[in-house]
Amino acid sequence: MFLLKISLTPTDIAGYITGFLALVTFVLSFQMKNRKNLLILQSVSLVLFAIQYYLTGAYTGVILEGVCIARNVTYYFRNKHKFLDSIYIPIIFSTLAIIVGIFTYANWTSIIPVVANILQTIGLYIKRERDNRIFFLIGSPLWLTYNFINGVWFGVITEFLNIISIVVSIIRIVRIENKEKVTSAN
Repeated sequence: MFLLKISLTPTDIAGYITGFLALVTFVLSFQMKNRKNLLILQSVSLVLFAIQYYLTGAYTGVILEGVCIARNVTYYFRNKHKFLDSIYIPIIFSTLAIIVGIFTYANWTSIIPVVANILQTIGLYIKRERDNRIFFLIGSPLWLTYNFINGVWFGVITEFLNIISIVVSIIRIVRIENKEKVTSAN
């Protein structure tokens, strides 16, 4: 467990620093107006979280973050290759998440990030931005739980802030959609 303690080791300090940087980049990602910028910021954050999970011994999280990075890169290039826009992509990445879960299974908590990863993989596949964020809104409490159980405190804070950021983003998107409907009706 990566608990807050009075005497910090260099590993603890590195974990806190990477966790803080991951927190900032991930929360900001949901405020990006285009998907490519969201994917870039999230990928940077995922690298930082993978480092923090490694430092805390949460190895299912480490490997799943690698799957998430590969998924984000794939979705980044989605419009350039027809296959990358197919239904096979979320199926492949969801299957990878399940395989990672099987091979890194330690106890029931190993299942939590697998389910969160699958939800967010589906969410990123969906092109409608509001619906995309709804899947992340469902997955974030699962990551929050996994982080809490593993003592990844910046991860807990990140997911709490993500939930708020996602809700704000959904409200912003709905307002824009409503303005567009009013404008097109006139």
